[in-house]
Amino acid sequence: MAVRHSCRTRTCARRVPEPDFCARVVAACADGALVVGRRRHADLSALGRAGVAALAAGELADDHLPLFEEPQWLREGYARTRDLAEAGPDDWRYVISAVLALPRAVFTALGGFDASLVGYGGEDWDLAYRAWNAGIALRHVPNAVAWHDGPDAAGRQGFAEAKEHEQLALAERIPQPSVRGHGGVWRQPRTVVRWQVGEMTSSAQHACLLSWLALGDVEVRPDRRLHTPLARDPRVTFSGDDALLARAEFLVEIEGAIELCEPAEFLATLGVGPHEARGVAGARTRDRALGVAARPFAEGILMSLDPSARVDLEAQGRRP
Repeated sequence: MAVRHSCRTRTCARRVPEPDFCARVVAACADGALVVGRRRHADLSALGRAGVAALAAGELADDHLPLFEEPQWLREGYARTRDLAEAGPDDWRYVISAVLALPRAVFTALGGFDASLVGYGGEDWDLAYRAWNAGIALRHVPNAVAWHDGPDAAGRQGFAEAKEHEQLALAERIPQPSVRGHGGVWRQPRTVVRWQVGEMTSSAQHACLLSWLALGDVEVRPDRRLHTPLARDPRVTFSGDDALLARAEFLVEIEGAIELCEPAEFLATLGVGPHEARGVAGARTRDRALGVAARPFAEGILMSLDPSARVDLEAQGRRP
């Protein structure tokens, strides 16, 4: 079992768990979940040594504590998701490492915290996003309480600069528009498309590849060299890094001459569950890890091309 109860700045010299903190978080993650307790804030330096000892023993009531406000965004997030039981794709944000626990085997399988993240913040959200992608349940245990010496990060000096650094670091690692915005070519793609090309004309290759690149934040992995100038697009790779698959939000498999007609609708469809059609299967990485059953794609999202046809690219460019 890996339990983390820590602080990321020197201004927080003391963190005090209540007597049953470890027992409660360990019990909550016995089925493999990633668990976050409740972090409360007080000026512990005002208590003195005896007061801190009394707090650790569970002998100090709230009305004897110089309290700081708990972050409203955390309270609202836990309420909306029913303590993460109904967490959605963006709700890894409610995992904070100061009160985090998960089974050691799960922590190891995920690769632990990203040691390349330095400075304030980000390592807990990065781990929680990867856990979510891997199909691991997230859980908030509000009665597993640990006290934090000082205000939440937003109340500390230099927070804006530290937060800027954190956001840019996470944009490299978490490929969601809510993190990195829209546009750009990223080493970590949002969607990975693995393509069994098969035999087809060069113009058919070009037309298919052009349509899948319209996903934008994507990496397309053909299984053979292509005869199209688009093969030089940096989002086309012929020996992709499999480590990127675990962080990708969507995974897609295509076989043969399949053209994507509605990129936005395609991703929206995968957002509600895995879908498949002849020659195409796509899903959220999380849904694939959980083995969620696929449904058929709606008409008009995909189109099969004749692989032996010479595609009139000029006519295709004029197609509404």
